[in-house]
Amino acid sequence: MARILKEKPKKIDAVRKRVKDTLTAYKEEVLAPLKEIEARQAEIVEIDNLPAQGVGCDSEGIKQLLERLDAMAKTPDYWKESAQDAESSVREAKRQLSDMLASAEKAEAERRELEELRAQKEAMERAAREKAEAELRKAQEEAARAKAEAERIANEAGIPCYCYEAAAFTPERRNLAASVGLL
Repeated sequence: MARILKEKPKKIDAVRKRVKDTLTAYKEEVLAPLKEIEARQAEIVEIDNLPAQGVGCDSEGIKQLLERLDAMAKTPDYWKESAQDAESSVREAKRQLSDMLASAEKAEAERRELEELRAQKEAMERAAREKAEAELRKAQEEAARAKAEAERIANEAGIPCYCYEAAAFTPERRNLAASVGLL
């Protein structure tokens, strides 16, 4: 008798478990379409949020987002009752990302152009500086040659020689126009 009484709770537990499993299966079966709808709605929300992810991205990042959007865009059969919402979300996200891509490409082109202009300016300044340095060296060499020639003539022929401007021996002969009162 004790054994029979001990088996009754086991049978009741077995029936209760079977009922619970059956009800759980029914619940999952009934709620499956709702879960699918919620999953599709979540995808639509993700599509709506794609443009926000593109803020601050370069053109390559935005192109990747556009590729991701194209992969997320599915047929109306997939979207079922959410087809209109999905189509408008995809269209709007694509428009926003395309606008962002155009702006990013324009900004990148402007940056490249600015860098090129800076490089050209730097090259021109460097060329002008090198040219000025070469002219200065040439003038110094010519002045040194003129001084040497004047000293040679003065020593050999005994004729006094005067040099002006860069080759001048004395400061008052460095600027001939100023020394005669023309300036």
